[in-house]
Amino acid sequence: MALADILARIEADAAGEAAEIVAAAEAAAMLVAAESAESAERLHATAVERARREAQRDADTLLAGARLSARDRALAARAELIDEVMELARMALAELDDEQYARLLAGHVASAARGGERILLGGEDRERLRDRILPSVSSVAGEGVAALDDLAVSDEDAPFARGVMLVGSRVRTDISLEAIVAERRGPLEMVVADVLFPAEEQ
Repeated sequence: MALADILARIEADAAGEAAEIVAAAEAAAMLVAAESAESAERLHATAVERARREAQRDADTLLAGARLSARDRALAARAELIDEVMELARMALAELDDEQYARLLAGHVASAARGGERILLGGEDRERLRDRILPSVSSVAGEGVAALDDLAVSDEDAPFARGVMLVGSRVRTDISLEAIVAERRGPLEMVVADVLFPAEEQ
């Protein structure tokens, strides 16, 4: 074989190998590109799903916070309204006529007294109760209650403006208007809530 033919054969073989290498490289490149695109799609879908879950979690958190805040405001408004009603109840008791007022307090004194106590009058009630409280206690308790015979009205004022305090050797009983209303706060709260918030569960 002539040298020229040998050179031509080598050149042809080299060209063929080069073409095969190029074709293989192109196929590999297409495969890598396809895998990269698929991977990118998966990453994109994962990122989108993660973002969706995070957004939903944030929305749920905001909604729960808003509901809790609204509930807190509603409870605060309810408590404020009930406090106002309690104050109106206290004022209504203070505005009873003198005889009714004395009997109201006398009933509590008669229930709590054991004998020998002093009755301290609220500073604003001294004039209206000084001459009424003991007769009212006797009237409310009825005749023959020996434990109430030695009750006495003290010259010392109670530590509040309205009502009385019963003071004995071992006990101090608060019979202020605030204490009387507070004693009934639970039932009054239920009544007030039924009137003010009829559609809500108590």
